[in-house]
Amino acid sequence: DFALSGRYGVWRNASQRARVLNAELRCISRVVVHPQWRGLGLAVRLVRASLDDPQTIFTESLAAMGKVHPFFERAGMQAYHRPPHVFDDRLIAALGACGFDAVDLATLDRTLERIHALPEAQHSWLLGELHRWYRRTFGRSCKHSTDPAEQLRAARQRLLCEPVYFLKDNRQSTKETA
Repeated sequence: DFALSGRYGVWRNASQRARVLNAELRCISRVVVHPQWRGLGLAVRLVRASLDDPQTIFTESLAAMGKVHPFFERAGMQAYHRPPHVFDDRLIAALGACGFDAVDLATLDRTLERIHALPEAQHSWLLGELHRWYRRTFGRSCKHSTDPAEQLRAARQRLLCEPVYFLKDNRQSTKETA
């Protein structure tokens, strides 16, 4: 909703809001290119072809790997990143205080070894921060673990695999062609 400045939050009636959303917003839910043909720019061309014929005033997409493969952005869509959560920032700061970067979470076994090699006070403090982050992030959900390796896996997923929201305002395209 932050990308559209609350445009669809004004209707209290859910069915009216749904009608307006369906009339104004189209979603590209999946772009699949066979592995043999990847790297040739086909995904960008497919998205551009879809954007060249706007049937609604907005086109959106949510990409799980949008940071790694920003082809929606290359096709002309605006990227909107999730604002960092205060708990995420605190965990990143704790990792940094112990000599880690968030990208170190990509190699979990190595990171866990390095954490265990820290001096006892730093080791305990960092694991405490990790546990606090995990508890605050997942609360009482069914996903609950006291295992630091599992908590690091969850941190890796949340901090490194952030989905990116993409939006194209097609009103500009319509004005340009008119």
